[in-house]
Amino acid sequence: MTDSANGPTSKAWTFDVNATLPRLTLETTSTPSGSATRGFLTDPRDTPLALFSSGRADSFAPDWLGGVADVVSPQGETRASYDYDPFGNPRTDGTAGAPSSTVDNPIGFAGGYQDRTLGSRYAYPARVYDPGTGRFAGVDPVSRGQKAPASSGYAYVRDRPTVLVDPSGAIACIRLDDQSGPCASNQTAVQNYTGTAAPPATNPCQYMSPDSCLHWVDPGASQPLETITGNGRKSPKTPNNNPPYHRYSWWEFLLGYVDKGLDILDTYTELRLLACGKGLSLTCKTWGHYLSGDGSDLTVDPSSIDNPNLHDWVNQQQRILLSQAKQKCAGGPGTTCYFNIDSLWHDVFLTKQDYAFGIGQARFRITGTVSITLESDGHATASGSYDLSLYKDWNFDQGKTAELNPRWVPGPLKPIKIDVGQFGLLPSYGLAKEYVLKGTSHYSFSGVVVA
Repeated sequence: MTDSANGPTSKAWTFDVNATLPRLTLETTSTPSGSATRGFLTDPRDTPLALFSSGRADSFAPDWLGGVADVVSPQGETRASYDYDPFGNPRTDGTAGAPSSTVDNPIGFAGGYQDRTLGSRYAYPARVYDPGTGRFAGVDPVSRGQKAPASSGYAYVRDRPTVLVDPSGAIACIRLDDQSGPCASNQTAVQNYTGTAAPPATNPCQYMSPDSCLHWVDPGASQPLETITGNGRKSPKTPNNNPPYHRYSWWEFLLGYVDKGLDILDTYTELRLLACGKGLSLTCKTWGHYLSGDGSDLTVDPSSIDNPNLHDWVNQQQRILLSQAKQKCAGGPGTTCYFNIDSLWHDVFLTKQDYAFGIGQARFRITGTVSITLESDGHATASGSYDLSLYKDWNFDQGKTAELNPRWVPGPLKPIKIDVGQFGLLPSYGLAKEYVLKGTSHYSFSGVVVA
């Protein structure tokens, strides 16, 4: 309801709720002096067809996005023409330089409804859209899949207004190939279609050139994405030459078979207590789990590991995978492609005292989903999310040494080399048990430039 010079004015709208989307069929404007109505006709694909007002029927000439390009009288005269920039702002420097409007028509850009109470904004079933900002006024009511790349909940058609529309205000799609409802029941983009026969309704690329269509299926759709695979190992498991676990009997203890193992255990225990006392929490934890003897998996959080070596290797693999994805993305500027990524397993040696002693060498893997948008300057912009997994199924390698910080013990400040390989023998004496160290952390990113 609004106030005007003629008193309060109210509007009521009637919708056809049996359609694929609620369709505006009637608008009633009431004032103290009376009321007036006008009706609207749409086709089964929700493309505006006609306006009924003041006892006459005017036809809509649609544009390729399903909006109104012209209002035409029954005699074929153009009563109004409209032209828009990509986000729906009116312009007069294009094809709409002809006759001034002689009709009050609220249906405009991409089939949206507009009246003076909305200003320059358009109303869609789920949300109001503001062409001035190129954003919706409310957050997206439909959450995207867990594997979908992160994006703004207010973005309009994923910032691709020359290709996609959003007739519901909830899901972006390509309207012109809509054969059985708004945007083929809101199925989003699938692979490029280059044939001459009409594609199925789930392929919204019938009327689009390959450069205009999205190249890959949206992550929310049922079709699988192509996977970009790195050059790592398929399995993280690593065989070692350490002797197998053996629980000695009481008579073997009496015969002194375990004496060497007990000497190694003494050294191990002293170093562990020293690490615990010096605040090396990870070393204290992993070395203690080794002595527990149950061989159960130990879970760590990779995101808590502040180690430059790990960060550098992960970033390097991410760059390699995104570069490969960019090369796979076919199309012109504005094309967006979706891919799964999998680096497979790569070796990494963790530096810094706590990580070097607590984990040492391990293997990592990146798996996730990314979107690649091609830019006009030849670069691409990447967004997405991935899981970083860490795995280590052995604890000490024979022949390995590690340097101990000289400040930890009295004496000359010289690096102290410790034979950590001997600790791999402890399971053979039944004094420790090897275990699997593993963990996974989730990360998201956006706006990464890919050369």
